[in-house]
Amino acid sequence: TTLSLNVFFTLALGLISIIIYDKLKKSKKKIFQKEILNIKTYTIISFIITFLISIFCELINTDYGYFVIFIIFFFYFFKENRMKMIICYILLCISWYTILINEHGSLIFYMGNCIFRIISIVFIEITSYGKSAKAGER
Repeated sequence: TTLSLNVFFTLALGLISIIIYDKLKKSKKKIFQKEILNIKTYTIISFIITFLISIFCELINTDYGYFVIFIIFFFYFFKENRMKMIICYILLCISWYTILINEHGSLIFYMGNCIFRIISIVFIEITSYGKSAKAGER
């Protein structure tokens, strides 16, 4: 039998990736504040750690695996830039469903799921834009 961990375990690992990112960002150590190609080292290290956590999720067979880990991390990382958040979400959906199609076939089923996920983020953005515009956040 294979071990299957539920979505709460996956969410906890996503939270761990966010906590690590915040700890590295707030660190006073110079090594984390240096820049490589205009990217802070804490960001690069956080991406690497998030990638390792996502591999771990795939190895231990958590619900939704790497897909949710990356969504959690990138939604937090791009919380100030909604357009980057949406683009990242769309790219993650496409990669997730490309892998599923390659593993299981069933092109029409997975393409339909992918399209509906992408459409859903557009509706979420439209409704949240209206709410935030009324509140004066935009």
